Amino acid sequence: GVRIARLAAEEGPLKSIAAEAAAASRHMAPSHAARRWCGWCSSVDTVPPSLLSTEPSLNDPRRPENRDPRWDTRAFDQLCEECQVGFLSVGYLRQLKQQGGILPARNSTFPAGTLHVGAPPPLVQLYSVDQRWEAPHHPDPDGRQLGFVVEWLDSDDAFDNDLVWWDYASLWQSPRTPKQTRMFERILKEVERFVTYHRFKAIVAALDDVYFTRMWTLHGFSLVTFCQRVVTSSVPLVSAHMTPEWLMETDEKLPEAKVTNVNDRELIIKVRAGLRQRMPAARDDALGFQTICHAANFAWVKVWFIHELAARGGPAPRRQELPEGSFTSGVVPDGVRPYVVTYGWAAVEHFSPSGAKLAELSKVLCELEAEPTDVVFLDHMSMWQSPRRMPSIYATANNCVDAVAKYRYGMTTQTAANGQQTKEKRFALYESTRLYAFAGGSLPDGREV
Repeated sequence: GVRIARLAAEEGPLKSIAAEAAAASRHMAPSHAARRWCGWCSSVDTVPPSLLSTEPSLNDPRRPENRDPRWDTRAFDQLCEECQVGFLSVGYLRQLKQQGGILPARNSTFPAGTLHVGAPPPLVQLYSVDQRWEAPHHPDPDGRQLGFVVEWLDSDDAFDNDLVWWDYASLWQSPRTPKQTRMFERILKEVERFVTYHRFKAIVAALDDVYFTRMWTLHGFSLVTFCQRVVTSSVPLVSAHMTPEWLMETDEKLPEAKVTNVNDRELIIKVRAGLRQRMPAARDDALGFQTICHAANFAWVKVWFIHELAARGGPAPRRQELPEGSFTSGVVPDGVRPYVVTYGWAAVEHFSPSGAKLAELSKVLCELEAEPTDVVFLDHMSMWQSPRRMPSIYATANNCVDAVAKYRYGMTTQTAANGQQTKEKRFALYESTRLYAFAGGSLPDGREV
């Protein structure tokens, strides 16, 4: 289980206000091998043969139809490959907007390098566009949605090589060949993967109130709100419909919502009923917890290093300057208990310049009888940080003079995060709340976390 050490908001006399948030009788059990097992649903590895030695029961979470689509990377990638799903490059959409163009159909011929077909590569950010069609023949005939989408891609600092799923350009459109029709019909049966999969960030292109009267957009909006980061959450029309009260009434609205194909209504209602059985809440979602830890590449700082820093005093290193061997990345190792820390920063540029918070944390960990090899999540040390300028004692205390960008006149300027670190940080900022919600649960193979 996860123990939460809650620290005082300001530095000063050490006062332990630690509280055990989740009483759990078992240690967290994902070893490096288990990390590969986590890959069965969330990464790139295959199912261990020993786990497939018997036929799963109908309710077994290992059956494909019972897997949580948020974490099921293997099924998502397989669907994209077999149905030739297209992903538009962000750079292409930016260029298309500058040229005054409109979104092309999947059946079109795209310039080389602008459409990725099949499973998306692992090191790019994925965006999905959720919008209503503004005309029967084209979702965005005047380019209004295109301009909106590009504006929000820019606002999110998307890289040109990041990828966008946009139904009209990503799925085969009419007229279709028989093969394309089969692929399109299969996508419709699993379309919820594109509005639940954890790697996506959603751009809700709700440009008018009509969006919230259509059945498909109501369905998609409720799923992306619960499952993905909504990039456009600050748009007034979007934020006004993101309240728990409004979202919890989605199922009541669906029977009366507008839909072009009446048969789709029964399909959506059935899909939603199935998702309720397959998607556990964050409190009990062990697979989600492990997947997020792996994808965010959290640094779990070892307890012995926290004690060492507390005894030393002064500013602790950020994620980039952690010494080798003082932390473990991604999934918490087998037999190790994780501790999650919530606290207030004591200064703008560093969470605890004097080291007092670490001294308090060290004391709390001793009271909780934490093992030296147990691990701690503490945001400044566990997630990639932006560069800051601070007194040179930071570099000398943490033995990282050669790793900083500038070291002169008694001041230190830290190096900036690289592209991949920046993407991991963005993902981690949104998903780190899962660390505070998780109270323990079971993996698909039955092991407890």
